[in-house]
Amino acid sequence: MKKMFSVARTLCMMSLGAVALTACHETDYYDPNFKMKEYTFNWESRFGSVDPEQDWNMATLLTANVALPNVKGICEVRLYSANPFEVEKANLLAQKRLESGTEQIQFDAPKNTSEVFVTVRSGLYFIETATYPVVNGMVNIDGQPQQQAQQRPARISQTCNVTIGEQIKLLNNTYTPTIINDATPFYIWSTDNTFKEVDGVIYALINGTWVKGELDNEGWWCFNGQRNNALQYSGSWNNQTKELNKTNLSRIAFHPAFYRLNNNTSTPAETTWKCGEGFGLFSTGKFYAEQEAYFSDKKMALEGYDINKVEQGISIITTAATPLTLTMVYGGTNKNNILGYYYYRDGQNKMEVPRFLLIEDARPTSNIFMDAGHTTPIGGNNWLPQQINQLSYMDENSQQFADAANTAYYGTVYKVVYFGDNYDEAGTYTLPKDVHVEFFIMNIDNINQPTYSCDGSHFSYGDPAANYEIGKFYGSEANNAVYDTNRGAVKATMWKYNGRQYVGFEDGGYDEDLNDLVFLINGFADNHEEHIDVPSTDLPTEATSWIVACEDLGSADDYDFNDVVFSVSHVAGQTTATVTPLAAGGVLPSYLWHDGVSFGEIHQLIDPNATEPFKMINTFYRGTPGQPITINVDEDFTMSNEMGKFSIYVKGEQSITIGAPTKGSVPQMICVPSEWVWPLERVSIEKAYPLFGSWSQSAGTNTSWYTEFVQENLVK
Repeated sequence: MKKMFSVARTLCMMSLGAVALTACHETDYYDPNFKMKEYTFNWESRFGSVDPEQDWNMATLLTANVALPNVKGICEVRLYSANPFEVEKANLLAQKRLESGTEQIQFDAPKNTSEVFVTVRSGLYFIETATYPVVNGMVNIDGQPQQQAQQRPARISQTCNVTIGEQIKLLNNTYTPTIINDATPFYIWSTDNTFKEVDGVIYALINGTWVKGELDNEGWWCFNGQRNNALQYSGSWNNQTKELNKTNLSRIAFHPAFYRLNNNTSTPAETTWKCGEGFGLFSTGKFYAEQEAYFSDKKMALEGYDINKVEQGISIITTAATPLTLTMVYGGTNKNNILGYYYYRDGQNKMEVPRFLLIEDARPTSNIFMDAGHTTPIGGNNWLPQQINQLSYMDENSQQFADAANTAYYGTVYKVVYFGDNYDEAGTYTLPKDVHVEFFIMNIDNINQPTYSCDGSHFSYGDPAANYEIGKFYGSEANNAVYDTNRGAVKATMWKYNGRQYVGFEDGGYDEDLNDLVFLINGFADNHEEHIDVPSTDLPTEATSWIVACEDLGSADDYDFNDVVFSVSHVAGQTTATVTPLAAGGVLPSYLWHDGVSFGEIHQLIDPNATEPFKMINTFYRGTPGQPITINVDEDFTMSNEMGKFSIYVKGEQSITIGAPTKGSVPQMICVPSEWVWPLERVSIEKAYPLFGSWSQSAGTNTSWYTEFVQENLVK
């Protein structure tokens, strides 16, 4: 207690004697409850009557209903106060491992909480990373984060106005297939483009030999119904049968049709990530370091690196009806690239289904920006974000590094469009369940006058199996790699980092770092094999904290709420909490209690050398706090219930115990979010927080009162 009495009151008592005992609102100084009565009288004079529903607790208990039936097996759900990949301060509200994708989780949050950020991890499944609204104390985590809970219909297709456009013309539309079966056609080539017709049969002159075939309606010479397209003839002509000897004839396959998309517009992303996250992936010594092949000794030696997972490439299958979006986040190239996709069902030949150009200008400088308005692109000639390069030369423990790492940049979002199983339906952004989706990357020489080619280093698939089919073999374009004709080239990979899914592509630059184009990918989908989880120490795990601030009645009129101040950190679902002593503005011994256990005297918890008579600690300057104390709590522990049931025992001539106030009473204890800072000594709380008084009178209004403050009236 602060042992302070006003001079005016002392003089009044000396001069008026017993009269004073009845003159001032009938105060009886011999009444053991005198201090509390005076405290209440002064409170109501200053703040007005207390709202009968006011409980002085900014913590409320919310309920998250997890309903993700397509998530199978054990999964982990995390709820954050904000998106931890976009803001510096995002507290972990709840963390729980579930046996399936269905569960109910209760957790503490500030009363003014309107949304929470959710991550869901489940084996091989894509991680759900999305913001969900809080509606009537409920958070419905059902895979539809953009819809308000009370308006959520059953999942329906997201139709769009994207249509299949013109078919692009490839410079060479054929390739030599690695996998040959009876359906693989024979093709031949006329060396001098000379044909003749005999009795209705079309013959082509090939190296001096006439080979029979037919002309299609566009004038192409065809053999066995398949159009010829410039493959050197290596068969032999049988003069007796006047037919080609098929046993010595080369086979060739056509690339499927490639189509542009009409009305395929991209959208600007909100903050994509911070440069520090790029540094954690692509800088020197990291998993996807620049110009360091994925199979190099340096990367093979990294902790957790699994080359087998990296080399599985990208081939995903939807696990539910879902949109599938790609947001460009990084680019390690100065080439002109196109990124495309194709999809198919089980039973369809993926080498025959149509291809679609998703991003016709996939240059990083056209898709990654330094501002939300997409007016300042990265780069110029520096096609890597400059801040990431700069971070490589800074001390990771310096303020300079922290400031640069916090720089945000903004990608461009593209949506995969589905045109039905037979590619003849109206486009929709929702892909049905069990659809395979794969990607390809194509180099073009001139972005404004493109020519398209699937030859050599100009083209590759994200799936090594597809590269193998077109004869693009393992190591064929990689420096210092083993060449293996039994495997397809690895030109893309998928990984998880900081709770999010990424896909990275190599565009034929021969360094094989698999980061020339990198996208954040979102949707309910599963890679055909397990992909790598890049270790990171950056995944936010800081627990949600609350500050409990108390008045001990030593002075019945300052209301600075700094006599006893401590924080409580807890993540819903865990059975421990952390208590940290912060300030002691009283001078009498004050003991911190919880669940029948005393942690010690508040002054001595902050300063073990403190002795009676105690002095105030951390009420003018925010000095060193006490050591954190770990306590055991029940699994359903909540600060919303009687402020966690903490109490303060103040020892003096009239010892008192301070606990959570009852509804509508004048408080000696309040519970506020961790960003709250207590007032300076002898500065009333409404002088530091101007909206406090109106919140006192009306509990349902100004619930963000603690965010509006007068800086000079708070401890520094």
